[in-house]
Amino acid sequence: MPIVNKEIPNHSSLFTSERRKLRSLAYRMLGTLDSADDALQDTFVRFLQQELAQIQHPKAWLYKTCTNICLDVLKSSRHTRMNYVGVWLPEPISAEILIDFVDPAERRDRFSLAMMHAMQTLPPNERAAFLLAELLELNYREISAVLDKTENSCRQLVYRARQRLDGTLPTEAERRNLEELTDKFFISLLAGDVEGISQLVAEDVEFWSDGGGKVPSTINIIYSADRVTRLLQGLYKKFWHGLTFKQVEANGEPALLSVGPTGAETLICLQTGNKVQKIFVIRNPDKLKSFAQPAFAIQ
Repeated sequence: MPIVNKEIPNHSSLFTSERRKLRSLAYRMLGTLDSADDALQDTFVRFLQQELAQIQHPKAWLYKTCTNICLDVLKSSRHTRMNYVGVWLPEPISAEILIDFVDPAERRDRFSLAMMHAMQTLPPNERAAFLLAELLELNYREISAVLDKTENSCRQLVYRARQRLDGTLPTEAERRNLEELTDKFFISLLAGDVEGISQLVAEDVEFWSDGGGKVPSTINIIYSADRVTRLLQGLYKKFWHGLTFKQVEANGEPALLSVGPTGAETLICLQTGNKVQKIFVIRNPDKLKSFAQPAFAIQ
């Protein structure tokens, strides 16, 4: 009988098999591509320093190490986030890059900018526990081992996270309505149709704009249909009229991108229910890097 040579798992093959999940975990924990990739690289470097024979469960080791690196980053970045100019929003990612983060079977709205934004409002331990349960599908015993907390504590963390995130994911009916509502809103926006916009936004709609102090943007969140509608009318008249806009996909959902002489300038994403609930405007050039190439536009 011939001898079958089986490939012996090594550091690279083991890491590669979990890379997508680890990158997705880091991005959802930290909110930007660069910080996620730094956490991923740090995880790999630490993994290379380990003797595989001494690691009983390599996958669990990778999950724990990556999670702890992200938690450490969040602790150290509090001061930086506090000094951020204006509103902070997660970095959106293009359709091409999304492939490297999300399993094809995963619902795209679980990765939407609205969900990413809501995720950033969770305390770090809640965010970690929720992602370990929902993204990596770990049970409470496994989450307990990752976070070094009791199973009951982890159960409470996941429960509180789900409570806080309740309502962020659209219902099935709202999901079916998403594309039509988004198209109508973008058409009205680009036409400067104030009446059309007013009919599409919720009474308590919110307008969030992230310029990072590098480009003009609203410093504070704008609330209410009346104020947001008047703001959009002003932006259209002063800045957006005549600009080149393209419809793109951001975090798996429709978005609107303006392109100027310097490249991608403004990305507009929506959180919708029966109406538009939140408008996210990302203008910080550091957060538009994945939309730099016009090939990402949906023609």
